[in-house]
Amino acid sequence: MKTLDAQISLEPLATALRNPQTCLHAYLIANALFTSIGFVLKGVIYFITIYGLLAFLFSGIYMIGLTIARALVFPGWMSSVVRDTEKSIAKEIKRRICNVALDSWENGIHIFTESLSQDASIMNNRMRETMLTAREQYLDSMLRTLRYCERNDVHIMGRSELTQTLHEFLSSCDALDCHVRRCCSRTTLSATEACGTSAAKDASFALSRFREACDRYLVDRDQEGKGDMVMRLNTSSAANLIRSILSNARQLYRSRAQARAPYTGALSLSYLRCSIAAQYGASQFWYVAKDGCRLDAMFVPGGTVTSETVGFAAASSRTMLLCNPNACLYEFYAVQSSWVQFYAEHGVNVVIYNYRGYGRSEGRPTPSVLCEDAQGIIEYVKRKIGSSTFGAHGESLGGVPATYVASVGSVSVLVCDRTFGDLSTAARCLMGRWAEGALKMLTTWRCDNSSRYLTACAQGVDCICMADPRDGMVRFPASLLTMVAKRVILGDPDCTIDSPSARLLPKILRERCRCWFDGSDFARTFAASATALAMRISGNVLGNNDLKLATTIIWRSDGLCGQMLGHAIRLQTISDADAKYSQSSDDLGKGGALQDWITCFFVWGIFSDRAKADRVIDNLNAAAALLGAADDDAECIVLVEGIHSLSRTYEAVTASLGTTCKSPAGRHVPLACGHNSPLSTYELEALIDSLESFLA
Repeated sequence: MKTLDAQISLEPLATALRNPQTCLHAYLIANALFTSIGFVLKGVIYFITIYGLLAFLFSGIYMIGLTIARALVFPGWMSSVVRDTEKSIAKEIKRRICNVALDSWENGIHIFTESLSQDASIMNNRMRETMLTAREQYLDSMLRTLRYCERNDVHIMGRSELTQTLHEFLSSCDALDCHVRRCCSRTTLSATEACGTSAAKDASFALSRFREACDRYLVDRDQEGKGDMVMRLNTSSAANLIRSILSNARQLYRSRAQARAPYTGALSLSYLRCSIAAQYGASQFWYVAKDGCRLDAMFVPGGTVTSETVGFAAASSRTMLLCNPNACLYEFYAVQSSWVQFYAEHGVNVVIYNYRGYGRSEGRPTPSVLCEDAQGIIEYVKRKIGSSTFGAHGESLGGVPATYVASVGSVSVLVCDRTFGDLSTAARCLMGRWAEGALKMLTTWRCDNSSRYLTACAQGVDCICMADPRDGMVRFPASLLTMVAKRVILGDPDCTIDSPSARLLPKILRERCRCWFDGSDFARTFAASATALAMRISGNVLGNNDLKLATTIIWRSDGLCGQMLGHAIRLQTISDADAKYSQSSDDLGKGGALQDWITCFFVWGIFSDRAKADRVIDNLNAAAALLGAADDDAECIVLVEGIHSLSRTYEAVTASLGTTCKSPAGRHVPLACGHNSPLSTYELEALIDSLESFLA
């Protein structure tokens, strides 16, 4: 027994001696494992100290701040924001189908059934036009989309039942419409012809079946009654502020949990993609970036859509890259935006894509990777379709990649649609100086769109800038229109435009309009004087009609860039009160709203319509003559001095540049539609005139 115990105790040693290499490997692995664990435990012990705790705390605060900054600049990166938009679009499409198209047909069927007189026949004809318009806009396009989903095996909730019931309803509508045309062409109607009982009953039955299918499948019934994510802060007290922050955090957590689950309604992002493909004959493709990230994109061929139209195979010779706003996916173009339709109708190919982290695209968005991805997509599409004249259209945040690809010479046309000149300036004007400082401290995102825009102009790119002075998101002092004008007048160290206007304008304005640009408080004094004089007149303290007329002329003077001088005076007064508008760390942020108005007038306005610019200056001179009669009025003296400086500057500029000189910063289209609303017919016509060479 003792011998057996000795053998058992010596067995591990004997095994080690028989396999020395294996034992050495096991020893090294165990030693490395325990050494690593020791270093980790030592690091944990170090972090338990006050210095380690502070480092851990500051790192956590930095990561939280960076995440908040990314969510504010790139809200489409957050799945909860995308899901809320997806639900809103689904509800809007359902409203258009059920409350507009189906209700109009239901009312029409009722009228057709009850009509027995000739007057009702005339009403039937009018109703028929309304019904056919609703069918063409909503029902026919929906049937095309559903059939596209069937051909390409795209899963849509209730696809088969929706397609069948919609097809049956439209077939019954065709039969009813034939009966209505016969009735409307007759001067007298029999009771049987007027009622059309059989066709009307068939259409009514098919309509009820399709409506039931819409109520069952179109939207996610589990999330239909749930409200969208709304973030609110109650700053009335510290306790209320803490409660509101905790409430927003819980709401954000719940919305993110809901967004992880797939949307079970038929009107999902997949449906919207198929809708664009079916409507325009587009084809979806994946772009693989240099680092391996896959971006979801779609190519829309320009021109008339036919059954043979399929993506790249039907490409025309001109292509426009659409760069989305910050909370937009390209799928939303099926409902929310008309830019795809606008360019496609003019025979221009359209490339739409999702930024990194948006929709099905991989990765995380930053301004630098947005620019690289846009450049890569242009090169990819050029390889697919061969030679093509490329343009870039950037809306809001989309101005970042759009101005970049224009500055490197990848496009020949640049359309900047309500975008900002610099990201930090846009943050300051929207939320305050703290936002500018926080953005610069937390991130390395430097989006200098104004310098890139001027670089593109210097390289011969046809640049068009659109802006609305009353834009609620991109405030006018932070808009690309204003910051480009300031860079031209104050000088841009990164770009030199070789044109007569770019060389002469800064020199003339600094010499003749010195009181506005010498760093003094003249702009503040001018705004205060104009405001005081207007208040005195509105309070009936003065009865001088000449002063009333002069004040009206000053406040209603158009800067020919969408902004009145009175609006600039109000902004100047507000900025003097809260210091959000004019205080900045760089020269381009100083000067205030009145300096913005002057620079935009001389850089953009006088080159857009010289005759209107002449009338603006003539009216201001007339106002100065009326104000000059009040010699002892301090406000009038300041206003006369400011107007005379503008008049002298305008005379010098027009005498030096002549009537044929062009703006150093391309062309501009003034807007009055806000930040997200579509352009009016007049504004679209102005854009078409500016894009005449590209759209022709």
